[in-house]
Amino acid sequence: MGKIKETGNPIVDRIKLQAKLKGKSITFICDKLGVGKAYLSNVVGGSGIIPDERLEVFAQELNTTVEYLKTGKENPPAISDEGIDPLDARINELLACSDDNVKRSMIAFLESYQSRQ
Repeated sequence: MGKIKETGNPIVDRIKLQAKLKGKSITFICDKLGVGKAYLSNVVGGSGIIPDERLEVFAQELNTTVEYLKTGKENPPAISDEGIDPLDARINELLACSDDNVKRSMIAFLESYQSRQ
């Protein structure tokens, strides 16, 4: 996995790193916030501050904590993954980023596959 380009804003850098590690796009997460994909670039070029309520959304989407995003200290998962099959978790992540047409196609594929078993 390639290195992320550092922005000079450690919070933004940690958000980008965690998004890359989790396979989530910044655009997808910014959509959840109701902001454009250029939001983080605007933060870097402007005030450099991301309000706590937005950091909470980033942390939730990236399965980390606001504390980690702010300080870089430890990165414990904010939501327990205990008992969740890693394959199920990956499928859920991929589907969360997909539009309804992709989801319908995946359901049809899986149903077709299961009917052959």
